[in-house]
Amino acid sequence: MRRHMNRIPISAASILPGSGACEDCLPLGLSAHLRARLRLLAVHRIQVAHGETLLHAGAAFRHLYAVCKGSFKSVFLGEDGGQQIIAFHWPRQLLGLSGFAEKTCLTDLIALEPTEAYEFSWHAIEALARESPEFLEHLLDSMSERLALAKRDQFMLGSMCSTQKIAYFLLQMAAHAPACGLAAGSFTLPMTREDIGSYLGLTMETVSRLLSQLSKAGVVLIDRKRVTLRKSDVLQAWLDGETKPFAWKSPIHV
Repeated sequence: MRRHMNRIPISAASILPGSGACEDCLPLGLSAHLRARLRLLAVHRIQVAHGETLLHAGAAFRHLYAVCKGSFKSVFLGEDGGQQIIAFHWPRQLLGLSGFAEKTCLTDLIALEPTEAYEFSWHAIEALARESPEFLEHLLDSMSERLALAKRDQFMLGSMCSTQKIAYFLLQMAAHAPACGLAAGSFTLPMTREDIGSYLGLTMETVSRLLSQLSKAGVVLIDRKRVTLRKSDVLQAWLDGETKPFAWKSPIHV
């Protein structure tokens, strides 16, 4: 039986500091006072099952979402019916801002695993931004950062070879790991090989083959969905074009 989202109304008492709720989803870098104000604006805690859609492309822009635990993928739907993953999202990220300009959601937002997010009314967020220059600056920074990352992804993934794309992806995953409570060099891949391929513009078979080669070469340690970077400097060298991928004759010893 297909599960649906569980929308749980939340009261002010349930999101007080120390309650354990909402605190882990709030973006970093905000003052304690502003974090307290933002906590009070949360209207629902939403539990999303693996594979369920939190937002559908074309839906009216009414809410923002802060990921508390788990992860999402943004899926762009082409006019020809094709689909492409254009981003992955992690805890403490504010989702939904891409719909601000046209007042409609631009992509499907699908849970990669059992996920929880807090829902905020855009009108309440907008009102807070009007009265708080600090929060307005944070929103503008978030939007600018998303645009910059999207342009970087478009440029880099369009010009890289397949091995550089995998190196880029793994290093990006490592950079997001601390937000998920993990060490930077060790993380879990909640997405499928097919998802990774969609994001990188590679086939699922190519992704599987490259990950297997990286594991055999001693660059990474892979245990099912768990990945540990053993030679992140090698990945960075490949990404920077300083070293030709798999140029050695035998596996790297660590």
